Amino acid sequence: MKSDYPAEMECIAVDDGSTDKTYAEMQRASEFFGEKLVKAITLGVNKGKREAMSEGVSVARNEIIVFVDSDSFLKRDALRHLVHHFANPRVGAVSGNTGVANHQVNLLTKMQSIRYAVSYDIFKVSESFFGVVTCCPGCFSAYRRDAVLPVIAEWRNQMFMGTRSTFGDDRSLTNFVLRTRDVEYCQAARAVTIVPEKYNKFLKQQLRWKKSWIREGSVAAKFIWRKHPLAATAFYTNLILPTLGPIVVGLVIFKSIMLMNPTFFIAFIFGVTTMGFLFGGYLFLMQKERYWYLMPLFSVFYTVVMIWQMPYAIIRINDTKWGTR
Repeated sequence: MKSDYPAEMECIAVDDGSTDKTYAEMQRASEFFGEKLVKAITLGVNKGKREAMSEGVSVARNEIIVFVDSDSFLKRDALRHLVHHFANPRVGAVSGNTGVANHQVNLLTKMQSIRYAVSYDIFKVSESFFGVVTCCPGCFSAYRRDAVLPVIAEWRNQMFMGTRSTFGDDRSLTNFVLRTRDVEYCQAARAVTIVPEKYNKFLKQQLRWKKSWIREGSVAAKFIWRKHPLAATAFYTNLILPTLGPIVVGLVIFKSIMLMNPTFFIAFIFGVTTMGFLFGGYLFLMQKERYWYLMPLFSVFYTVVMIWQMPYAIIRINDTKWGTR
């Protein structure tokens, strides 16, 4: 409500069956700003994020719908920059630029901070050049209302391999819109979000994200070929390589052990570290990212620890538990 957005705006807050004082605080905000500006809705019981988002969409009046997670915080000019992209009638959705609010807490949050920067200011910038951003994150993204309404029921009731899809709502909704519209990234629309501060919670979050990435990657693979050839080539490459990653790492370790020669593993880690320096160095030169030097460390951490989540995510693809509630 403190945004400097110059046109009509309403805030719809949806409580998905919280057991604390969330709904009471929402009602207090509604009374303070007025029910016309702030609508407080409760589902009564926990139904899941898709149901909560669908409820918000059903009462929204305006042309553009912005989704914001409860642990995300917008810069004052974020909405104005984000909505500007919809001047292009081909655009159906726009991803905002979200950083890490609690980056200073420990090494893990600092590594996540630079990883967020890589995800947004390298990957999404590249995808946006072709209008093919493959994920508008739930923490801060916008959709054209007439692009969402025709698909909202199918999205809410999405099934995958006989199981109803609960997590990955952002990637899924992006896919529904991307089939027929362009999806862009707005670097100037800045927000911050709170990330996990403990490794066990972080790894649970990453497992959920990998499961949604696998599911929605397979969905997008069916239509991305219709997009720009360079964008499609990059998408399929990015889909195949991480999936094969555990096999490659496993073979490197196996060969190093069998030949009793650590050279293969050392060379592989050197390559991973070099790629991390390239990503981090680019962000330091272009964006002055403060934790750029931690990208090589995160790259090694991903290769040694997180990459083994990929086969487990494939095996557990139908496990719909959120994991971090």
